[in-house]
Amino acid sequence: RARLKVPEAWNALTEEEVDKLLDKERLTREAVRRAEQHGIVFLADQDSPARQVALKVLPAVSLPRAGTLERFRREADNIGKLQCDFIVRVHMAGIHLERPFIAMEFIDGKPLSRLIPPEGLEARRAATLGRQIALGLSYAHSRGILHRDVKPDNVMVRTPGTPEERALLLDFGLSRGTEDETVTQAGRPLGTPLYMAPEQVRGNPKEIDEKTDVFCLGATIYHMLTGQPPRERQPVELLMASVLFVDPEPPRARQPGIPRQLERVVLRAMARNSEDRRGKRSGQRRTSVAAGMPQPRRRRTSTTRATAAKEAG
Repeated sequence: RARLKVPEAWNALTEEEVDKLLDKERLTREAVRRAEQHGIVFLADQDSPARQVALKVLPAVSLPRAGTLERFRREADNIGKLQCDFIVRVHMAGIHLERPFIAMEFIDGKPLSRLIPPEGLEARRAATLGRQIALGLSYAHSRGILHRDVKPDNVMVRTPGTPEERALLLDFGLSRGTEDETVTQAGRPLGTPLYMAPEQVRGNPKEIDEKTDVFCLGATIYHMLTGQPPRERQPVELLMASVLFVDPEPPRARQPGIPRQLERVVLRAMARNSEDRRGKRSGQRRTSVAAGMPQPRRRRTSTTRATAAKEAG
């Protein structure tokens, strides 16, 4: 991983040095494809305050792509508004030599996608991580920001396997404010088909709201519980038809040990009719499935008992 100094050293780089740093000849074909779409991420050092950051940069090959710069700018603007323990934070953003960059919080951990075994995560761990993602989404929604591409690849888990592990949402590259309609093109689905909601497949921006993120979150929790995405990998046309017209197989059909309550939460979140994703109270939008997730067990001490009594009274 390249190590840079930001912002001073990054801004001092010549165009030739930037080209060398982002030289696509040193990247695999898949890495180039992903870089063209989403940018390249480096580990970097920031001088003041002293800290490591994840520096996301768009290479020159990406610039001509329609909407790429606007989407990158929107990602920086949107995440910069979010200060939440369950969302990766943005420290700074800018443009150097016509290449936008975002300096983000560096997470010492792994993508959620790399932590899910073929048989799925233990149910309580999946519920805890799912609840944390839901809290991050709920916070973003309260600030008028939709994610629209929640999936295991877009969740980092800090210090995985420890009591302090925590899920954090990242990559708001497809996000938008709830009032922003300027970039999304009608009839063009944006998202990841394996986790995509039916309204995303239809490609009508007016249908996309908080409940769309709830669906994608449900699909992510489904993957955590079963070890597999809710849809089989198949040609994209068949996959999108499946999203529109076929309910996913119940999680317990794949892993019978999954608690029924957790299965109900996931299936409600993944209802094909977005109105069926609402909470139990009439008119409630389930912008977070956190309320339906089993609470992690905590040891009750005199402090927690006193806190519980205070909250109850």
